[in-house]
Formats: sequence, structure tokens, C-alpha cells
Amino acid sequence: TNLVLFNQTQEQEEKELYYDKLQNIRKLQKFKPITKKQSSFYDKSYYAVVRELSVHANWQGSFKALANLVYPSITAAEAKDAVTVLLENGLLIKKDDKYQFDRENLCDADVPVFLKKKVRREVFERGIDLLDNMSPDKRFAAYSTFMTDRETYDQIEEAFVEFRAKINELVINSKSKEEVFNMTFELFPISRNLKTTKIEELL
Repeated sequence: TNLVLFNQTQEQEEKELYYDKLQNIRKLQKFKPITKKQSSFYDKSYYAVVRELSVHANWQGSFKALANLVYPSITAAEAKDAVTVLLENGLLIKKDDKYQFDRENLCDADVPVFLKKKVRREVFERGIDLLDNMSPDKRFAAYSTFMTDRETYDQIEEAFVEFRAKINELVINSKSKEEVFNMTFELFPISRNLKTTKIEELL
């Protein structure tokens, strides 16, 4: 492990490398689990956006301003409702007229699957509209269609998990907070499996 390597190495440069890795692992472990009681966080996909903006943006207590920071914009009433829900669920804290996180990063492992599916669908639908209307210099989109086997599929899935962890590390270590971004990964079959499907099933 990085801790063992950190303790064993005598080279200062390697010690610094493993120390940085250990620090990043500790940061990634500081994810706040969303409990079932806090599941209303998934009622609207923009709640997550409002949560970030309410802490990092200078919206001066104006819910109209906060709403217009969301893209595509929501109404002032929706922004106010989002902040209320976040405060009630402990996902935002208000202190001296300022909003802050109890813990910035969230983990949805305990959230019912049907709720995550609901908000994921909403995110995808909003994403389609955004991709169609946003200039290419402001977004990145790519897709691939390929044929492979299940063993390679498992390797690709593992690569996605590792890549997502790397993205989380980059975000945690980012120098400033300027925009809220959405990132999605989808990998699924669009044909029957040729190895397990019998011709009789197709006729």
C-alpha cells in the first residue's frame, strides 16, 4: 500500500509522492453518506446544483440571483425550495447569513435505487437539451459503439471506476470553484449476447 511504501522508501522525492497519494486517499474518504431520511435530496436534479452554488456563489441572499445561476435557469421559488430542503436535511448549514457544507462530498450508497434512477433520468433529459443548445467550446461529449466480450466489458467497467476516482481527486484538489459540471458514464449492451443466445430463440 501507499502507507507501507511511504514508510519503507528512503528517497525524499518518493516519500513526497506517496505522502501526496495518502493525503488524496484521506480526502476521498471524507464523503458524507446520504441517509434514507435525506432522500428528498433526489426529488429534483437541480438540488445538487443549488447546493454547490449556495455555498460558493455570491448571490447575496437573492433567490432570483441563485436561480439564474443554474443552467438552464430555474425559478426563484424553486431555488428557495431547494435551499429549504437542503437545510432541513442537514446537507446545508446556515451560519451568520452564510451557507456552508457539513461535508462537501456526498455518497449515495444508502439511497433507494428507484430514487437514484428517477433523478438520473432527469439529469439525462436535461443533459440532452443542454448538449443540443450549448456551444462545443463549453461542453464535451463523446460516444462509442463497439463489439467485445464480457471479460473485456468487466475490464472497461473497472477502468471507469478508476477514472471516476481520479476525477474526484482532481475536483477535490481544484484551486477554485467556478462552475458546476455534470458528468455521466453509461455502458450497456445494445444487442443480444452471441455466445449465450441460441438461434431458436431468434426465429
